[in-house]
Amino acid sequence: MSRLFMPISRQGMLLACLLVLATIAPATAQPIDIGIVSAPTRELITIAVTPFEARGARLNEELFQVVIMNDLELSGFFQPPRNAAFAEQTHRLDLARNAIQFAEWYRIGATHLVKGNYTVNPVTNDIEAEVRLYDTVGQRSMLGRQYTGYKLEDARRLAHRISNDIIQQITGYPGVADTRIMFIQQSEPMGRSKQVSLIDADGQNLTTLTGPGELTATPTWGARGTEVYFTTYRDYNPDLIGMRLSDRRTWWISRQGGLNISPSWSETNERIALTLSRDGNSELYTLGRDGSDMQRLTNNRSIDSSPEWSPDGSQLVYQSDRTGSPQVYIMDVRTRQERRLTFNGTYNDAPSWSPDGRWIAYHRRSGGEFSIYLIRPDGTEERMLTQGEDPTWAPNSMLLAFCSDRTDTRQVYSVFIDGSNLRQLTNTRFGAQSPAWSPARPQAD
Repeated sequence: MSRLFMPISRQGMLLACLLVLATIAPATAQPIDIGIVSAPTRELITIAVTPFEARGARLNEELFQVVIMNDLELSGFFQPPRNAAFAEQTHRLDLARNAIQFAEWYRIGATHLVKGNYTVNPVTNDIEAEVRLYDTVGQRSMLGRQYTGYKLEDARRLAHRISNDIIQQITGYPGVADTRIMFIQQSEPMGRSKQVSLIDADGQNLTTLTGPGELTATPTWGARGTEVYFTTYRDYNPDLIGMRLSDRRTWWISRQGGLNISPSWSETNERIALTLSRDGNSELYTLGRDGSDMQRLTNNRSIDSSPEWSPDGSQLVYQSDRTGSPQVYIMDVRTRQERRLTFNGTYNDAPSWSPDGRWIAYHRRSGGEFSIYLIRPDGTEERMLTQGEDPTWAPNSMLLAFCSDRTDTRQVYSVFIDGSNLRQLTNTRFGAQSPAWSPARPQAD
């Protein structure tokens, strides 16, 4: 839970006064219009996050400061002050004078400032936090919020929630700090064992969902973000299985002979699109999450694969080699009308539709290397984003995750929509592939 509160004075507000301030919701910022620009020309917002004051028991040193600042940088909108020593000196000056030195923060380049404190109840293990966001230019408080309803073990999740609120307030875009990325983690050098794994959006909190020795592939997020669907070879055939995240319960979805791969879930239609080769050729089908009501969408001699739903569930984007080389196509699911989307390059695959419906990402192979491309659903504005493959969108449509072998092993990375802010998220010993970014988590008021 969280509670909004706003100041009763512009100057010299102390964190100790937070609880007595009036409860007034601030106006939501209008989204920043970034367009699609070359990365070096986009200006980042400089924001300072000071160490949170501990009232009572302490957490790991500077946990909130470190996690929140990292989340803000990962978002692609923010950067810390260039001189960390100056920021530390200014923070100490605030403490010494018992008031915020707005002019000093602005002088070191910070146009925004985050201050906060937290309290841990040693009896109940509850943790509460109070946070305020300041505009140093206008010398005003932009956001004040109290967070309750978290346990001590949820401290990182609480920090992510705070980050999201800051991002939303300043940029107008929802933050994705509390989302997760699912991927396939190779667990031995020969690739005979690959597990479905999860990380937080910042690359931390690695969790493995499947058992050792299992071979899995093509994971996707399912119903309400509480389920995942993936291909497993546990019975020596690539079958599709579902898993409920709350208790790891599994059930079979599709066990047709041949391939049961590349699932994509539509919350609108409550159906899974996938690739089956039950008749000896890879075709597109849809079915319910329990495997019921199977419907065939394509029927030709070419290979049709890698389907993904449009945000409204009316269309599918997919790969087909019907013209002699893999290209990206779009199908109207109701009429079955198809149109070719990509015409450049000889190998285009793994399309992914942005949640806002404005872009389709895919990878192209050229000269033995893969690169991520963006294109509008009408086929215009095609552009190369970065080197890599298997793109997947963050729920705010501002970031993508993908895999790349730009280091010694294939790992998962994130990148901002304009190609800037490249970040390595995994560092697994034998590699990571097939990332799938979760939908946004519902937030309590």
